[in-house]
Amino acid sequence: MKKYIVKSIAALTALASVAACTDLDPVWYSEVTPETFFKTKNDVYSAMGRPFTHLYASEMRGDGVGFWFLQELCADQFAVIQKEQKWTGGDWFRFQDHSWGTSNPFINNAWSLVTTGVALSLEVIEDLKAADYAKVGFTEDDRAGHIAQMKTLIAYFYLRGLDFYGGMPIYEGTVGVDPQPRSSAKDTYLHIEGLLKESLKVLPLKDETTEIDYTINRGAAAVLLARLYFNAQTYIKEDHYSECETLCSEILSGKYGNYSMASDWREPFGFSNLNSAENIWVLPSALNKLQNNTYAAWFYQPNMMDQFFGLKGAGTMNGITIMPSHKPNGDLYTDADFKLGRTFARFNDADLRKKCYKYNGNGDYEGQLLFGPIAKNGTPVIVSGQNSVHDGKQLELVDYVGRTSLVGTTYPSLDAVPSTKYEGEENTGVRLIKYPIAPDDDPNQWKAGFVMARLAEVQYMLAECKWRDGDKGEAARLINDVRKRNFENEADPDPCTAANLDEWRMLVEWGIEFLGEGRRRTDLLRWNKFVEADWWDHKATNNPYFKVFPIPNDAISGNPLIEPNPGYGQ
Repeated sequence: MKKYIVKSIAALTALASVAACTDLDPVWYSEVTPETFFKTKNDVYSAMGRPFTHLYASEMRGDGVGFWFLQELCADQFAVIQKEQKWTGGDWFRFQDHSWGTSNPFINNAWSLVTTGVALSLEVIEDLKAADYAKVGFTEDDRAGHIAQMKTLIAYFYLRGLDFYGGMPIYEGTVGVDPQPRSSAKDTYLHIEGLLKESLKVLPLKDETTEIDYTINRGAAAVLLARLYFNAQTYIKEDHYSECETLCSEILSGKYGNYSMASDWREPFGFSNLNSAENIWVLPSALNKLQNNTYAAWFYQPNMMDQFFGLKGAGTMNGITIMPSHKPNGDLYTDADFKLGRTFARFNDADLRKKCYKYNGNGDYEGQLLFGPIAKNGTPVIVSGQNSVHDGKQLELVDYVGRTSLVGTTYPSLDAVPSTKYEGEENTGVRLIKYPIAPDDDPNQWKAGFVMARLAEVQYMLAECKWRDGDKGEAARLINDVRKRNFENEADPDPCTAANLDEWRMLVEWGIEFLGEGRRRTDLLRWNKFVEADWWDHKATNNPYFKVFPIPNDAISGNPLIEPNPGYGQ
């Protein structure tokens, strides 16, 4: 019995902590070999689909296991806020405080997701190599392309591991393997680079791709390689911005596929985004994937699900909000308080994304944020059943954190109300709607695919490379070329210029364009702001060890050859 079990590598890297999750359960088949199992093309696609299913779960899951939480909740834009009596658990707060430990379940699970993804992809490669491709109607070129997809997935998972933990145990097969120690960060980097360069020679261009044959194309591998070079200073203390600049220029020129920037800000994340010319790599969506059970379910207040979105029986945690731009007394935070975060206020008031989200039907919608009094077609959303001081009132989402309902009893004035992650109310915080939501009776419901890479990222990487090379004027032009679509008639009232585009403005531009895309921690690391800077309810630790997460205790127990990361007392 061999088929499609996370074994060998998975066991050696202590994957049991996530093995019981529904989306990650092993799939068992009867006693078969690749030569006998692969009888049709669909059998090949089915085998290849398993690592992609795991990838989707790793990126999208809503139980705190996915990669998104590690990238966003320890950075300066999102926080889990305690809402009145609703205790959220200390592990979330430790993300914001940068006080996580070696047994943090979410850090442990991310290690398991990375190593499981590698193991699944390696096992599929072995089976594809052994399969009779002629028998099922494929060519050897098809086989090479399928294997290149799996190698690109391995590179993706290892890149996540390098970003989170530093050097990873490197495996190149699943049969008869011995436990491996962690490789150095440099060797892990080189392994990722080699996998991607090899895949770039084989993967098809976008316009050669049929939807069923290839989920990953050459453009996706090129973007992953650009990301590797872009963050090399963080990963291996080497400057590879010139390599990133060259690669980004080649992607934009069409060398790796025909892509173009969308003129409508909604297109990359809209209901038809699988057809967007801006998107380079998208994971398709479907109703049966239970999209309300994703990290996005953490953003919304429970009464909104039925009354506002039209989703019957959909669960939500009302946990994650955008960090505040205002104090409880209404004053804006300023640079004197902290220079990072303040996300809602960073959006220009003329920005089309800064409208309160409204679904107009037939796939049309406006706004990317939820704030202020919430109503659907003039009917207020009423808070009920939440054991909250706001029960019976219209839901009004506010851009501050504080128990303002206690003014006059606990606090003498708004100026006295504290603002911390422990001091929220049912209506605390502006919410993000990155992907539009349609009601139950709408054919567009959950139709938008999950974006893994898009051309705007390539253009921003190129802009930053130009900035670091001293060409701030060209950097500003590249950013403005994306910004303009966010304003009526492309009339941007606050464009970037060579004069105003300093490191803080650059981080603002990354923050608002890629808000909620699961990358903010990496951006702060690249700019030396992750452990060095303050933001709302967070004081800089100045602890360099926290630039990577600890290696989970379970991983070390399962493989004594694995060395811990320094600074965590293991």
